[in-house]
Amino acid sequence: MANSLVDLDEKQLIIQNLSWSSDESRGALLNSSFNNIPNEIILHIFSFLSVRGLCNVSLVCRSFKMIADHDEIWKYKSNSELNSFILSLLIMKKIVE
Repeated sequence: MANSLVDLDEKQLIIQNLSWSSDESRGALLNSSFNNIPNEIILHIFSFLSVRGLCNVSLVCRSFKMIADHDEIWKYKSNSELNSFILSLLIMKKIVE
């Protein structure tokens, strides 16, 4: 039991260390190498991601979300891949409930 409390404290410390203010986040994005890559190239790279991968990458930053939400990517995703992903989400939701 005591061991799990130590683990919890360590996790909270890690999460606190990963929290950035909005100014720090904005500055990190402006100084990022991704700023130098044209959106068309990132769009092309993202087109190779799975549906789950696209959903994950869209959580990284606003810029990635805008690119990941682009219709050009989604029109090539097969219905079976989308249906599988939706089904897995529904199953996870059932498990959580």
